[in-house]
Amino acid sequence: PHSVVVPLRATVVPTPPRRKRLLFDTLHSSAYPNGFFPNDDLSQLSVELMDWNGDSPHTNYVPLYASLRASGFYVEVLRADLTSFDANLYGALLLLDPEE
Repeated sequence: PHSVVVPLRATVVPTPPRRKRLLFDTLHSSAYPNGFFPNDDLSQLSVELMDWNGDSPHTNYVPLYASLRASGFYVEVLRADLTSFDANLYGALLLLDPEE
């Protein structure tokens, strides 16, 4: 048997105050291959016609995510339905470009 040791360093912070916690909903965005949706960013139509990646803070919403983080917000990603989290723990729920 072989083993690999990977050093890992993670910064763990205390739970931020509610007003600084944002929840980004990704479940209500259709992702490839469930649907073929035109790209939301018309300036990119010459590059990519379809919105293959869905809407996520790690794909087409990277600038928004970076801006929110730079402003001191903590962004968490919701990958389940809206009944799966306690809304009292978050300052806002981000429902951006829902496909439903």
